[in-house]
Amino acid sequence: MSKPITGRGGRPIKQKAEKRCIQINIRITIAEDHYYRQQAAKAGLTVAEYLRRAGLNLAISVPRPMADAQLIREVNAIGVNINQIARAANRGQDQRDFWQTLAEKVANTLDELVKRSA
Repeated sequence: MSKPITGRGGRPIKQKAEKRCIQINIRITIAEDHYYRQQAAKAGLTVAEYLRRAGLNLAISVPRPMADAQLIREVNAIGVNINQIARAANRGQDQRDFWQTLAEKVANTLDELVKRSA
């Protein structure tokens, strides 16, 4: 015999005190509107959420920019090469030329990373 269904799935119903049911309307200048929209976009928030957090003195953090996918692939490839070199060194094989090439590639990739993040 199956249990009776006690509720529909999904998000739980909010209590009356938790619901945002009061609206406050204010007048702002065009410059203020531009500023609020710009700051909210930087923080990845809606203007309403940005103003809500600012009014309550809550932390408004700017999300870190996502790294470039191509750069991530290059760094990953360098890691694979280092692993291969470590295995070869453990087998007693000499890879000095390869280490030099890899060091140059690492330096170039790190330079590119610094340029893109600046």
